[in-house]
Amino acid sequence: AQCGYGDGDEKTVVSFGGNAANKRVTTYFRKTFSADDTACVTNLILKMIFDDGAAVFLNGTQIVNANLNAGAAYNTLATATPTALEDTWRSYSIDPKLLIEGTNTLAAEVHLSSVSSTNLSFDLQLIANRVPCITAISLTNNLQALLCLGGPTNATAIIQASQTLINWTNLGSVILTNAKGTFIDTQSTNFNRRFYRAIE
Repeated sequence: AQCGYGDGDEKTVVSFGGNAANKRVTTYFRKTFSADDTACVTNLILKMIFDDGAAVFLNGTQIVNANLNAGAAYNTLATATPTALEDTWRSYSIDPKLLIEGTNTLAAEVHLSSVSSTNLSFDLQLIANRVPCITAISLTNNLQALLCLGGPTNATAIIQASQTLINWTNLGSVILTNAKGTFIDTQSTNFNRRFYRAIE
């Protein structure tokens, strides 16, 4: 749902200040969200609509700088967005390692190209691609390996084991109800060492 002013299609209308001929150059947005099992995220895509320029930060690290000079200040004007692209979603690949367990903060600043600009537009999506993965390993009272799993809800995780990291054996599978699951390797006590992985 777009934020901004001047186009008439905004879900949330924001203020440009008290002078239409001398608008605020920069408007700031911030959103917190919760993430868990971030090790299961293999790809992270940010999709954004912006007019005219935008800088986006994930947990304090800048991840996108579009139509802006590096280190742009609050009063730095952006390069104008072509009219044909003002409502176009543009995609950016983000390092998923920037996600942290628990609360994450996504912040954005949108800059005008002119203080007399008639409109400002902003919308953003952050899309994570998750795969089954092992999030923790512990031992049961019988000294068997207990694997905790994460991944997409209702996905099937195939558990494999190896002693060499070369040859892998299927041990079984788990349906990740509510994106979580567990698996006990009842034969783990027969080995001096054992490596595990989860695949789709």
